[in-house]
Amino acid sequence: MRRWGAIVLAALALAPTAAAEEASRPVSGEELVTLRSGASYRGALVEKVPGDHVVIRLATGEIKRIEWSEMQSSVAVEAPAAPPPARPAAPEPPRGVRIVLEADGAHIALYRRAAEASNPFLPNPHIWAYECSDPCDVRVDPNAWYRVGGSDAMPSTEFRLPAGADPVTIKANVANVRAYWAGAVLFALGLIAVGTGATLLVLPKGNTDLTTPALVTGGAGVMTTVVGFVLMMVNARSSVAVNGKEPTPN
Repeated sequence: MRRWGAIVLAALALAPTAAAEEASRPVSGEELVTLRSGASYRGALVEKVPGDHVVIRLATGEIKRIEWSEMQSSVAVEAPAAPPPARPAAPEPPRGVRIVLEADGAHIALYRRAAEASNPFLPNPHIWAYECSDPCDVRVDPNAWYRVGGSDAMPSTEFRLPAGADPVTIKANVANVRAYWAGAVLFALGLIAVGTGATLLVLPKGNTDLTTPALVTGGAGVMTTVVGFVLMMVNARSSVAVNGKEPTPN
């Protein structure tokens, strides 16, 4: 008797736990009804009167009433388990190479070769797209061709970025546009003065001796030409150093 009493008490103690677990399971709102004949029906539960009948709505939309005496079992269909929370996507690695531009002039920018000009016989047969201004600090395409220039600066030679370097520091020694064109004007005036002096020397000698004016004009022309030529050469192109080294030009 004591043994049977212990079994009954254990069963009574486990019954609430089992009921609680059953109640905690998420249900889908559907009922699975199995008949004594072996057939089964599944549908949305409309009404369930234990000991009398069950009414369900089948997937076809039909409302079916099943008597309790015909059923072997009637259980709620558990809802499918919720999918695990999606892992946050890993951040994409930064694209391109970080560029830092250091220039000794104002309004200096980095330009990327974007396309070829329609006329290949132009002095500069490329179309250049603005990339960034000094000091830049942006990421750019590591495989493109670049040059440095600006409104007051002569463009540099074209160059590529060193492979595998990140970041890349570009130091630009700017050639001044105004100084270049001032040199061009002086060079042209000097040539004119040299030509004028030479002409005066070869003119027929009359009452006036033109030798001295010719020499003065020609000498001044030579000096002006030299100064203009030096200004043009010094300011012909801006120079750059990429990570401390002179890049290989295109």
